[in-house]
Amino acid sequence: MNTQFQELKKLTLIMTAAILSACGGGGSGGGDPVKVPDPVVVNKCSNGASDYPTCTPPYIAADLQLTVSKPPFADGSEDMRAFDFVNDVRSSLGLGKLSYSPELTKAATNHVNYQQINSVVDHFEKANLVGFTGVSPADRANAVGYSSNFVSEGIVLGNTKTAAIERLLHSVFHRSTLLGQSWRDMGSGMFNYQDGSASVVIKYGYKSPQRNASDFLMTYPKDRQTNVRLGMCGENPWPFPEVPVAEACTNPKAVNGEIVFEMKVGYPVSITIEAKKELKVTKFQIFEAGSNVSLPTWLLVHNGTPESPSKNEAYIASKGGLKPNTKYEVTFSGTSDGFVFNRSWSFTTGTN
Repeated sequence: MNTQFQELKKLTLIMTAAILSACGGGGSGGGDPVKVPDPVVVNKCSNGASDYPTCTPPYIAADLQLTVSKPPFADGSEDMRAFDFVNDVRSSLGLGKLSYSPELTKAATNHVNYQQINSVVDHFEKANLVGFTGVSPADRANAVGYSSNFVSEGIVLGNTKTAAIERLLHSVFHRSTLLGQSWRDMGSGMFNYQDGSASVVIKYGYKSPQRNASDFLMTYPKDRQTNVRLGMCGENPWPFPEVPVAEACTNPKAVNGEIVFEMKVGYPVSITIEAKKELKVTKFQIFEAGSNVSLPTWLLVHNGTPESPSKNEAYIASKGGLKPNTKYEVTFSGTSDGFVFNRSWSFTTGTN
């Protein structure tokens, strides 16, 4: 029994030594402490880029409608000229073309008739008036089979449909809509007055939007554009509250057979980036060519209200009409989502 106890004690000592040896011990309790690895920190770019910390905005290609079918208009007709005018302007600025929509054309014609019958000019209709087909532009489009809530419209006067639509470019908010990047379809209606003028409604819509490339940048007037107008006389809503709209163009007089006004608001110059981005303006100036002194201007940017431009665009207009037959230079710098935009361009005004 005593011998068995001695053997058991010897075995216990051997096992203890093995355990201590396995722990690096020898009974001292020393050795290097176990090192815990540092946690892995993965930094990511908030804009989806993969090159942190530079975070260059990732490039997204355009998805544009570059060709459209010919609408059911006779060659040389005013309807055909107006259709081509819209698409020629859009194409020249890098925008997708718009398809003819019979539904939007019907909705536009209905609204022209409603306005003529009731002697009103408004984007909204009242159900108790003759010719009512829907309260909002989208309602009226839905009523004739255009199944989308992404619908807008412009209302403008002119002596032809083409001239009326062209006037939309000479504004702020209506230019923005005419040159909207997402639209795929359009239609228009017109009513001719006895004095030779016409009221035109042009409607825009999409069921799936077009998309410009992520580095898209558009200016209007375009670089080296000629015969640019001298000023802006009216729009509803009016974007320059410092000048009452009734005073924007005053004291008309005949000069060389044309009617010339004293203008308090210069022609609006705009810059636009891809529709989903937000443009932050660093500098936006207009100079008369050869001068290093910029014109005093108003700057219009998004301020959170419906009566301001969209987040992806900015406008500038001189405080006073531009000079006729004069070259102007524009400089712009701004940022969006970590990307810097710099652009310089010029345009030349016309006689009136």
